[in-house]
Amino acid sequence: MAFVTQLLAILVIFAGVVFVAGVLITLTGIILLIIGIIRRKRAIANGKKSSNTCIVLGCVFILIPIFAVGESVLGILALGLQEKIKRDSYENCIDEWRNEWVDSNEVREDLIEEFFAAADNNDKEALMKLYSKEIQEKPGFEEDVEEFLLEYPGDLSGLQFKYKSGYEEGSSDYGVSSDYLNANYEVKKGEEYYYINFGCCYEQDEEPDKIGLDYMVINSEKAKVLSEELDCELDEDEHIVAYVNVTEEFEIRRIDGDPYRYIDTEKYTKEEVIEALKQSYDLNDLYCCLGEPNGISGRINYVVYEIEPDENDYRYILIIHTDEGEIVKDLTQIVGTEEKTIMWLDDELEPESIGN
Repeated sequence: MAFVTQLLAILVIFAGVVFVAGVLITLTGIILLIIGIIRRKRAIANGKKSSNTCIVLGCVFILIPIFAVGESVLGILALGLQEKIKRDSYENCIDEWRNEWVDSNEVREDLIEEFFAAADNNDKEALMKLYSKEIQEKPGFEEDVEEFLLEYPGDLSGLQFKYKSGYEEGSSDYGVSSDYLNANYEVKKGEEYYYINFGCCYEQDEEPDKIGLDYMVINSEKAKVLSEELDCELDEDEHIVAYVNVTEEFEIRRIDGDPYRYIDTEKYTKEEVIEALKQSYDLNDLYCCLGEPNGISGRINYVVYEIEPDENDYRYILIIHTDEGEIVKDLTQIVGTEEKTIMWLDDELEPESIGN
């Protein structure tokens, strides 16, 4: 990646030098042409012969940049055509990653598009080819893809995939590069939300067989909640799974853009929850005041209490705590169904008003 950046910088500098040189040559040609014309007119007026050297040189100097630009344009068009032919020969985005430099945004977008198009078409072969050669050769991988297609909810291709989070890892040592990314997406189909998590390697100079998809996981809302509550992690040999059919019955509420197991306990007013927070140092204190919350995040240290709704949406007070249960009061906020802070409550929970 660093090499490509340096090469682009060199090309930009070279193009700038060529442009300046072309302008100087053209100006020189114009000046010579003007001088030649003036001399010729004077010679004709005096009845003398005049040399056409300046006129010829001027024309040559003017034509050189024009021919150079024309040749460059034709070269660029030919290179573009050659590049298009090469790209059209790629079977999928993984072929492109093996032969071209691509940025992480392009990697995510292409993989989402091609994976779900293949899944919607029940195309096992196309799905398998999106994975690295290492994984394609693993025993049982083909059977895993077949099982995935049996569980896959279908008709997700072409929907709006919302990027939620992710990370990238990479290195470049003496021109040898490797890049890996993880991404989390959310997609809504009808009234159902599905959560996508995948990891892939898109650059690996030393071990090109590792380039490709590493794993793809699709969770329904209930499956996501359960996996977070149980702190489930992918097995080393799991590379393509769909957890969408959950038999356990429980209510799901979407709170601050994420699914929660909703517990229908007593509801409080905003003022009651704030008063309880003022008297509480940790979750044990809070639970003594208010009882169990309406929702507990299995992914991060969040609990929520439902308060009176507004005219358009549910409302909740979202409380953040440390691993030890200590309440982080200055991050307390009112949220609704979607990911958006309605009101911060830090001013109402100032340290001087707290009695602990």
